[in-house]
Amino acid sequence: MTTTSIDICAQSLIKIGANTISSFEDGSAEARVAAALYDPTKDGLLSSHPWTFATKFADLAQTTDEPLADYDYVSQLPSDVLRIISAGYSTTSQGLEYKIIGDKLYANAEDVKMKYIARVSEEYLPAFFQNVLRLKLSAEFAPILTENLTLADFLGKQADKELKSARLIDSQQETTEHITSYPLTDVRG
Repeated sequence: MTTTSIDICAQSLIKIGANTISSFEDGSAEARVAAALYDPTKDGLLSSHPWTFATKFADLAQTTDEPLADYDYVSQLPSDVLRIISAGYSTTSQGLEYKIIGDKLYANAEDVKMKYIARVSEEYLPAFFQNVLRLKLSAEFAPILTENLTLADFLGKQADKELKSARLIDSQQETTEHITSYPLTDVRG
């Protein structure tokens, strides 16, 4: 069964004892609050860590925009970018000096490859991330819908604990990067 944004919000509302929703447009206070807070909360959580399930790579397309004084080229960022992890030359993995302004990347390289955190649809959110998102949403919904700040505080702390656990789980889903060269030990010979 595919989980939807409505499913996640409905489960978050249950945690605070509020009425569930069947859509963001059902006219209820719960639906209005969920519609207003769902995307910013989800995007904020996705941006908070280099999640493996949300990591993408892109070869950036150059634009005809005028570059800034310090840079020679302007590239268009993908529409789903939330946070940039790194940018490099397309032909090597070597890092690149760049600056992000709005939806453009400015650099001194014509061909840029970027690693970034993308906005991910609910079907690709793993269970450990969905748990964090539900708790975070419950903590956001609670003061508005229940006026219970104690409950909101409790759920916020639970979300923080679950976030630590989710980051640990996520970090175990890829090979650990090894240091191949370290200047302090290289000088010893």
